[in-house]
Amino acid sequence: MKRNEDLLNIDITNFQSSRFDMFSSIMTQELQNEIDHMIAEQKNYQNEILQLKKERDFLFQLLDKRQKEECKKMKKIKSKKENQIQSRKNKNFSFFNQVQISIQPKPNQNNIELDKNLICQITSKKEKKGRFTFSKDSMIQEIRKYQNPIFIRAASILERSKNGDSMVTFLVNTTGNALDSLDEEISSLKDEITKLKRKKRKIMFGSIETLTKAQTEEIKLRSALANSTKFYENMFDNF
Repeated sequence: MKRNEDLLNIDITNFQSSRFDMFSSIMTQELQNEIDHMIAEQKNYQNEILQLKKERDFLFQLLDKRQKEECKKMKKIKSKKENQIQSRKNKNFSFFNQVQISIQPKPNQNNIELDKNLICQITSKKEKKGRFTFSKDSMIQEIRKYQNPIFIRAASILERSKNGDSMVTFLVNTTGNALDSLDEEISSLKDEITKLKRKKRKIMFGSIETLTKAQTEEIKLRSALANSTKFYENMFDNF
């Protein structure tokens, strides 16, 4: 009878041990699954963070590239306009530059000072009505010294002029038209520069906004990764 009880106790002990081993195996497997899941989540978070960093670096490079392109474009436009203005100064408007135009003096000559750097000596004599006469040939001769199309055309037109008033009118109109043309080009250049500045600001603000969103998303992912790690650490400690 006692032997049967001992055998029964052994069977119960073996059964309990078997159940404990089974429970331990199940818990170990579940724990391993949780660990694998946590590692996979950590890898996903790390990959997303790396991807965000790559996108952020790409946006910085793109912004820097656009800024350099805008600077190069502005320099080209500025250089082109400066060359055009300088070319006009050297060619088209040499007659109006700060140079001294001189005609050999003749009897009854008057010196007329136009400004501090420009002195024009014109042979003239005062008439009774307060008007001045001058040598048309001398004026045309001075204009022909400049081999620029505008001066060649001016000399041809002035040569056919019948009086001094028409000659002065032509010169004033020619100068005025040239100055108006320059004013229009300067105004156009200012408008173009303003548009480029607005475009640059728009691109910059858009890039900054995108970078801010990327940085916010990165912070969220880092927080989620930290919380997940802390959660599993607490779970392992309690277990």
